[in-house]
Amino acid sequence: MTTLTTTSFDALARHSATPCVSIILPIDRRHPDDRRAHLELKSLIASARAQLKAMDTPDIDDLLEPTEMVLQRTVIAEHSGGLAMFFAPGFAAEFAIDAPVQALATTGSRFTIGPLLSSIESSPTCYVLTVGAENVALLRLDRTRWSVCDVPDLPVSVEAALWYERVERMSSSHAGGPIGRGGMSIIGHGSGAQDEDRKERLIRFFQKVDDAVLHFLHSDLETPLVVAGTAPSVARYQHCSRHHRVIAAPFGSPEELTTRELHQRIEELIEPVLAKRDDVLFERLVTRLGTGLASADLQELIEATAQGRVSDLLVGSTTPCWGRPTQPAEFLDEWEPDATDFLNDIISEAWRHGARMHRVSPERLPERTPLAALYRY
Repeated sequence: MTTLTTTSFDALARHSATPCVSIILPIDRRHPDDRRAHLELKSLIASARAQLKAMDTPDIDDLLEPTEMVLQRTVIAEHSGGLAMFFAPGFAAEFAIDAPVQALATTGSRFTIGPLLSSIESSPTCYVLTVGAENVALLRLDRTRWSVCDVPDLPVSVEAALWYERVERMSSSHAGGPIGRGGMSIIGHGSGAQDEDRKERLIRFFQKVDDAVLHFLHSDLETPLVVAGTAPSVARYQHCSRHHRVIAAPFGSPEELTTRELHQRIEELIEPVLAKRDDVLFERLVTRLGTGLASADLQELIEATAQGRVSDLLVGSTTPCWGRPTQPAEFLDEWEPDATDFLNDIISEAWRHGARMHRVSPERLPERTPLAALYRY
């Protein structure tokens, strides 16, 4: 059992075989009921088995054998949003997902990955930098999932970053005249640590922190950087930072907040910022529709994603849209043995060609279409 990551999502998006079986089980953490979860999983497995029989698939029992092990254990305690399982000849994978999903069982030439987008987007919601004289860390927020960034050369404290200044002060001191019997005074040249302006020392420290953070984020400087700490520390970091999307979070010393409290405050702070970013995205979509640089038509999107033209894909729904890939595409009311999920094909191709993925409210898309896209050209 593994947690879904960008790497594993990418592997699923690129896998192609006949058949590819996708089973997604939602799990309600508010009202945990392992027995009900197992019953729903059995129903999903039965649905996948029926689809495989309709496709005249050989060795169905061997293909679905890993599901038997899942049915023999507790699933509720291990997951927050759901369980996703994928099977193909010579391939089996199981992932914990942390965002709400709907029950689904599909069989086709690709894995159904659209429902997983809420758990693994192509760009983070924001980065969070906790700042203080003795506490520096960079965190990444992906919607609801937090992770610690391993930033090379990130100084974690003033003393660790400016150790050489103490060595220089020590080396610049020498013995003075005698004091009392056998005593000797120490004369220090320049200002000692006790005389140094703490503000200037902290600024030099934050400049080193900023250098390490910018080097780490060099390819993702458009994502907001939330700086959390005491009001003086946050203000000083803002003053010396070269990141142009810094958001101040003067919540006090990070050590005085629990991890949950810090995360909750950051999520509340970033929500209106993300809403504003979405507004800009939708404005760009509306102004480009009809110009050939954007579309909400599924037939057009099928062709555009296959050509790698999509720069941003707005996903309002991932409910399968079945059809046959003819010219033009033939849309079906329900799954058939030779059908493909057009929505999943568009999402997979857009991801494979490096498009930015955005989960959005379907009410904001033109005519309630499930998908819309901005084009590179």
